[in-house]
Amino acid sequence: MNLGWHFEKIGEMGGAHDGAFRNPLAGSGLLREHKLAREAIQNSVDARRPNEIVRVRFGLETLGADRLRKIGEDLQLLDPSGPVERSWDVVDFGVNQADFFDAQIDSEGKSNSILFVEDYGTHGLGGPCTATRTSEMDSRYYRLILGFGVSDESEESRGGSFGFGKSVYWQSSEVNTVVFYSVFTPNEESEFAHARLIVSGLYSSHDYGGATYTGRAWLGVPQSPTYCGPLVDQAAHEMAERLGFEKRSRDELGTSMMILGCDLDIRKIRDGVQNHWWPRMVDGDLDVELVDNGAPVSPPSPRKIKALAPYIQAYEKAQERIELNDESCTVTEFRRSHGRKVGWCAIIPADRDEFPPEEDRPHSLKPMYPDINEVALIRSPRMVVAYHELRSGPDVVGAYVADDEIDPILKLAEPPDHTRWAEDGGRLVTREDKTLVRGMDNRINRVVEELRKHLRGEVNEEPGSPRQLEQLMGKLFGARRGGDEPPPPPPLDSKVTISTETQVENGEGLARIRGRAVVKSKEAFEHTEFDCKVTIRVEVLGQDTRTVDEALGVRVYDPNSGLASGSPDQWVRMGHGREAAFEFESDQYDDYLLCQVVVDTEEG
Repeated sequence: MNLGWHFEKIGEMGGAHDGAFRNPLAGSGLLREHKLAREAIQNSVDARRPNEIVRVRFGLETLGADRLRKIGEDLQLLDPSGPVERSWDVVDFGVNQADFFDAQIDSEGKSNSILFVEDYGTHGLGGPCTATRTSEMDSRYYRLILGFGVSDESEESRGGSFGFGKSVYWQSSEVNTVVFYSVFTPNEESEFAHARLIVSGLYSSHDYGGATYTGRAWLGVPQSPTYCGPLVDQAAHEMAERLGFEKRSRDELGTSMMILGCDLDIRKIRDGVQNHWWPRMVDGDLDVELVDNGAPVSPPSPRKIKALAPYIQAYEKAQERIELNDESCTVTEFRRSHGRKVGWCAIIPADRDEFPPEEDRPHSLKPMYPDINEVALIRSPRMVVAYHELRSGPDVVGAYVADDEIDPILKLAEPPDHTRWAEDGGRLVTREDKTLVRGMDNRINRVVEELRKHLRGEVNEEPGSPRQLEQLMGKLFGARRGGDEPPPPPPLDSKVTISTETQVENGEGLARIRGRAVVKSKEAFEHTEFDCKVTIRVEVLGQDTRTVDEALGVRVYDPNSGLASGSPDQWVRMGHGREAAFEFESDQYDDYLLCQVVVDTEEG
């Protein structure tokens, strides 16, 4: 067995340096422990075997000098061409080669701990070890060990699709070094191997021996100048036991990781698990164990956390899928978007006393902990993507559970750190998908406002009540939603007057505005000929109804020929009592959006 380190060179045409792998998760506002909890469990959930409960174990171990030195020898960290010699990331961790491991113990601020992350009920890292063909990039081994930035579009993946989330493992290591040990089902693609072990380093780019290197490195079995394979089967098991892994049997499929030089707090990891993975835990589909130097640590227990109790209640109401609207709860199924189910939202009253005082909730912790007047945003993996902050009002919390039909859209709407949904990230292609994501806040806030009306005592459901009349009038004259408000009058110095007639066509959660605009010469200009450009727009309004989010596509028709013009801008000759009439229709849009028709004129 020819075990050795392999460092990735940068070719003559360049290549990705270390920052390309490290930077995507920076700036998320999450604690490192929370990033690890979110991403590690996400990877395990994506690798879940059918009908299995995912089990994840986080085990922190503080090492003595002898154990550190043995790990260093087994991983060849002190070899002349190894990471200590070549990477400043590792050199900075110690003092020099000779004192490397002693420095971890003696130097202030240096970590002499390792963290094991192990999952069960998962597939493990099977499939091909190389990516000489495009099809091989789908292997779990390749996606976790080799392929940064590789989008996972497989049906099994409900989590991230950027391929950068895995960088949390190396970011959690002061020496940027992680050992991967996995057992999986052998098949032809894995060359009938059932176990693998490889060490991976994500170091700074550097020059060495006259060549430039990306910083990525692997300890394994070098097989060519460009490829380093893992230890397999018995050799993998033997190395795993030497390093301190719990040996897996052939039936214990899954992946174990050893993060070297890990200074994370095991209890903050627990907070990250229960704050972001409580939906999956309360459903009974995730079990997490925590160990600190051999002693069990109280596991994540979402139902015992006061601040999570109302969120769990709202989540379970949303999962029941029964519409309700009274002072105890508002549960609503969102209208379909272009024929696709959008999901359910439940909002319930909240008691401010059940949450930490304001002084104990600094802004820096906002993305990490559930707070009052927020809604948990949840999609298929059942991780809380973010806690959506609400405007001030009677205190509430809630849960929005996205439908599986739009899960692929929301997946693409997440940035690499998976902490929000944004329509402007560049990966959503169609206007319909962008509009769906952009309008999510409006949908949620309307459900919130329904409950807050009850809490403010503004709802009277007696027959003939103002509320019922308001709803009826809204259906008959839904001007804002349908865009049927009259346009503002032209400027006082304009030579024309404008009138419009519009109607809204609804169906299957979609709407379209059709209408007619008539432009007439004012009496004072009836005997003067002039050119006039008429522009018809249909605008989607923002939540404040004062700003414009986007302009919809508009087709303008000649009322005589019925032919559509290729442009919403029409030039006409006015004067001598003339009038110009235009019929128009907008593109379809989600019927929960607020729209308005605008007719502008420019006179020559």
